[in-house]
Amino acid sequence: MIAIAPAPVWWRLALALLGVATFAGAGAAAAEAQPLPATPAHNYPSPPQDLFDGLFVAVQAAGVYADGKTFADAIPMMAPPQILADYRRERPDTAEALRSFVAAHFRLPGEAATAPPAAAMPSITAHIDELWGQLTRETTTAPPWSSLLPLPRPYVVPGGRFREIYYWDSYFTMLGLIEAGREDLADDMVKDFAHLIDNYGHVPNGTRTYYLSRSQPPFFYLMVARSRRPDGLVCAFPAGAAPGTCLLDAGRCGDQGGRRQGTGGRHARWLSPQSLLGRSRQPTR
Repeated sequence: MIAIAPAPVWWRLALALLGVATFAGAGAAAAEAQPLPATPAHNYPSPPQDLFDGLFVAVQAAGVYADGKTFADAIPMMAPPQILADYRRERPDTAEALRSFVAAHFRLPGEAATAPPAAAMPSITAHIDELWGQLTRETTTAPPWSSLLPLPRPYVVPGGRFREIYYWDSYFTMLGLIEAGREDLADDMVKDFAHLIDNYGHVPNGTRTYYLSRSQPPFFYLMVARSRRPDGLVCAFPAGAAPGTCLLDAGRCGDQGGRRQGTGGRHARWLSPQSLLGRSRQPTR
């Protein structure tokens, strides 16, 4: 009889780990093979680095503007193909030439206006309350080919070089608005973020085309929770409906003939759990 020596402990352990890894890998592959629920594709508007290929890189690389956001937020005066045709024909190759070219083809953005200094020092509360009006914007449309994403309701911007609404920043802005008695404006901003989810599948970092490729920590559900009550802006699903929440333009939740509405026939937006987190399963670019 041939005696077979037992395998060393390290060898038995290695074989065991290999088996576990193989089993785990097969399980992961099986999980990955399960298709995710279908979500609608979103056609994102092109950001300036795509619309002005070559020109955008040249302006940013040359440091034409101290703030790299300046040209990204500039408003074209004509269609991008015409601007690119002029750029390729004129071939500006210095910072000065590029600055002149941009000035002839774009309108540069300005910073948010600030109030003149007060004769007497106001209280901090009065100072903040005065800022709400200065920082409120309403952009239901955006200039053609600009990087700005329009929104249906008024919103508050941070100010200065930040001329658009930002995602999680806005939650803390809403806390201040509610404290100041501006629940109406906080509710408008919730509806703006719901609009972004409807149109782009997620809440982007900010309302610029170049922000559509990324988001921020999911604060949308906290914004919904802070919305006004009991006027029905936010309410729970009725009995028998799937778990979740709905946003109402006004009124209370109801289910009329299978069509979910608020009182007075106003539309109710019913949000999935993914939407409440500010993102859908549709991956961003």
